[in-house]
Amino acid sequence: MLIFQFARFRADLHVGILVIAVTKLIRGIPVAMDSYVSSLSFVAVDVETANSDVSSICQVGVAIFEGGELRDTWQTLVNPKSSFDGMNVSIHGITEKHVRKAPVFKTIAPKLRDLLEGRVVVSHTAFDRSSLTRAHEEAGLTAPTWEWLDSAKVVRRTWPQFSRRGYGLAPVAEHLKIKFEHHDALEDARASGEILLACAHEHKLPLPDIVKLSKRRIPFSEPKLAAQTPRELGSLSGEVVVFTGSLNTSRMEAANQAGLAGATVANNVTKKTTVLVVGDQDLLRTNGEEKSGKHRKAEEYKARGQAIEIIGEAEFQRLVEVAPKPRKSSPKPKPQTAARPAKEAPPRARQPVYLDASSGPVIEDAREVGPGLGLGIVVFPYIFAWFLLKKGYSAKARVLAFLWMGWVVWTAMG
Repeated sequence: MLIFQFARFRADLHVGILVIAVTKLIRGIPVAMDSYVSSLSFVAVDVETANSDVSSICQVGVAIFEGGELRDTWQTLVNPKSSFDGMNVSIHGITEKHVRKAPVFKTIAPKLRDLLEGRVVVSHTAFDRSSLTRAHEEAGLTAPTWEWLDSAKVVRRTWPQFSRRGYGLAPVAEHLKIKFEHHDALEDARASGEILLACAHEHKLPLPDIVKLSKRRIPFSEPKLAAQTPRELGSLSGEVVVFTGSLNTSRMEAANQAGLAGATVANNVTKKTTVLVVGDQDLLRTNGEEKSGKHRKAEEYKARGQAIEIIGEAEFQRLVEVAPKPRKSSPKPKPQTAARPAKEAPPRARQPVYLDASSGPVIEDAREVGPGLGLGIVVFPYIFAWFLLKKGYSAKARVLAFLWMGWVVWTAMG
């Protein structure tokens, strides 16, 4: 009889341990699948400018995302204390009359820092980052060192059709069915944030891994561009740059700088142009016009919705300063002798990846129960059950002991 009771108790114990293990597994599945969403907390920012000077900010929009959802917004007009270009006005509709009583940038800078400090700052292309950096400098303030994330770079590494062209805010938002009012700073910021969320959901990755993804080489390389893949990490990777006007450096040197930063340099402004660098204009060459033909053509394309940025030489130099240096050619590997062929290392098995729901970082090889603890979970209940049966405890005592052991096993499993 004692042996029968012991066998039945052992079977019950097996079932209890199995139920607890399965419950823990089922409860952990949603954590592994959805934890990346909780990490998607960032701030998206966008600016509009009064003229071709990137520091002439006339509107700022901020969209705050927490846990993959839009939580709050902030926007303001800014008095740039400079003239408004007719082309810029035709794009965003903001005039000198609108900003006459608006604060200057130096006044809103503290509020902007409070919103962006300590967060990942998202912008679509590098224009907004350059504009805010220059605006701080023009206001006599130290440029902030925020952690920037270019949503356009993430888009180019997410969908093949946008890897080389068409990755402007409007076409990407249209593809993702994101409705917004283009060239309004707050609307553009919100759309940039929603585009980044779409990329994160496509990859099912937490925000830290999305940041890493934006720095990787674009995987959708065309055959004719295969030789240019080392330049994909440059600050102007994939951009098509055109120069106009007189530069402080030679045109050839500027083209080489753009090439080292990952850009393709073209002679004329076309539908493929993404950046126009404007130098000093010679009125004799422009037939008395304040802007060159390339400049006017670029503005026409921009007014039609093309993702083309018009920047000065100073801003161009800031962008190419962070370009990677040319790689040194690595020495050729020594040929292997026929007598002792090189042994290929066996492929390393990839460890399972678990995602922590609280903060979202990736934890490699996170096993919950080690071999020693697992052995103790199985052996200790048997010893305890044998002790109870030997002492002749009642069935009620054994049930209570079983429940207590279940709690011990549950606690041990995390």
